Amino acid sequence: MKKLLKSEVESGFELFLSKITKKINTFIHKNVVKDTGSFSPKTFEIVSLSVGGGGKRVRAILSYIISKILKIPDSISLKIAYSIELSHAFTLVHDDVIDKPELRRGEKPIFAQFGQDLAILGGDLLLLLSLVPISSSSEVVKFFVRNMSEVVEGQILDILWSKNLLDYQDKERMIIEIQTKKTSHLFRIAFVLPLLVYESIKKTNDLSRIKRFRRALNSLGFHFGLAFQIKDDIMDIEEDRKSHSPNILDALGKERTLELLRAHKSKVEHYIHLLSRFISTEDKSANFSIELLKYFTDKVLSYEENIQDISQDKGT
Repeated sequence: MKKLLKSEVESGFELFLSKITKKINTFIHKNVVKDTGSFSPKTFEIVSLSVGGGGKRVRAILSYIISKILKIPDSISLKIAYSIELSHAFTLVHDDVIDKPELRRGEKPIFAQFGQDLAILGGDLLLLLSLVPISSSSEVVKFFVRNMSEVVEGQILDILWSKNLLDYQDKERMIIEIQTKKTSHLFRIAFVLPLLVYESIKKTNDLSRIKRFRRALNSLGFHFGLAFQIKDDIMDIEEDRKSHSPNILDALGKERTLELLRAHKSKVEHYIHLLSRFISTEDKSANFSIELLKYFTDKVLSYEENIQDISQDKGT
């Protein structure tokens, strides 16, 4: 059989990712109508604009790929992705109320369109609705709530940092703690939630394998989240300076920032490789999903172009 060229493989992955994104967007639109269609038109509009905008769906796509590795049917994997997108939208709406950016994904943020009070209540509603698709398992809900609590705590620490109210001895340790809570815990949800749902519906007796799988996914979420946030900090340094938000590049300088980014990206590759060892080599669909996961995470975390954008005065 002729060996596929790299460009052909990448084109195949991009086509598959496009199909996944379309599935997720269609499911989100359908279920926003179902979940809020009986509410006031203004409430429906707030929720619809919050979760139905032009986001890249990175967290939802990751959860969907993990679901495919575990052979979770679409009827369930799309509910997981929907829950994750609702909870992510909640964080964005509330973050915007705090940071007051001019734009969100090229549009006016919710608070600018509807006022701060309605934006806060709309964010609250998004978080509550995000529990509904995963509510059939108490263990899944507990995991979700614990990690979302860490996300909120991360935002609290973010505000304390911006107001110079944090008492810390180690700047690097503190900023990594903030970014871990704000970002890595959301990605932990995306990576681990499908496995917890899988456990709840499969009732497997292979607890040892499940524990190993969960440890790998948990670590994958941690390292992917930090790499993602570091790259984001590099891109958003000017905006973070204006809002006095914690930014790793500003706090640690270019060399240490890039060192951390490379280290976490390497860990992502390591844990995906570890996941691949849990998959039967004869399971072609799962092997494809692992390769898709490798491709997508590498694409999202690619930072080489952003390095060129770091000017001499960025970082110390």
